[in-house]
Formats: sequence, structure tokens, C-alpha cells
Amino acid sequence: MKGKVLIISKTRMYGGKVCVGGITREKRYLRLLDSNGDYRNTDTKLDIGDVWNMEYTEMQNTTPPHVEDAIVTEEEFWANLVKGETTITEVLTNKLKVKIWQGSPENLFDGL
Repeated sequence: MKGKVLIISKTRMYGGKVCVGGITREKRYLRLLDSNGDYRNTDTKLDIGDVWNMEYTEMQNTTPPHVEDAIVTEEEFWANLVKGETTITEVLTNKLKVKIWQGSPENLFDGL
């Protein structure tokens, strides 16, 4: 698949890696893995609020809750949407019309 992806999360992991999450214009959530199918290194250029033109393959046979894994084979920076006082939440709710889930984190992923 190919298209623009907005970076919406970047979580530090173990071993000097980060988990990078994105969303497409079609509101498909993606966990953006490198070309080897691994988490990104902490020095990745993908930052929250960036929009990247990406070519990726969605992984098959994934295990819930992580059904959004995508192996990125090409990426090119396009723009940053978080500028000045604008937040990533405002971009998601105003531009993409994404409904932000509310509630206790304990209700997510079986409390893990």
C-alpha cells in the first residue's frame, strides 16, 4: 500500500527502540515497523505530527490486540501538522474527525 501517514504516537521501548504509531486518511491505524519488521531505533526521524508519504505492507496473521502492524519499505517526509499552538489531538479531532476514546486505561488490552 502507498499513501500519506500521520504520526500520532512514539513510545520508548526496551533496548533502544521505539514503537511508532500512525493513521492514514482512511483512519486506518498502523504500527510502523522498519523494513525488517522490527521496532524503530530511537533516532528515527518519524515524529508526532509529521505526515510521511509511505509505502508499506500490512502484516498478515497478526495476534490481537496488535493487528495494525505494517512493514514500511519507503518513506518520504511531506509536512508537519503540529505547529504553534496546534496539538496532535486537535489535528486528529478537527482535521481527521477521529473520535478520541475516553475512559480508564485499565479497560484497554485486558489491563496490560
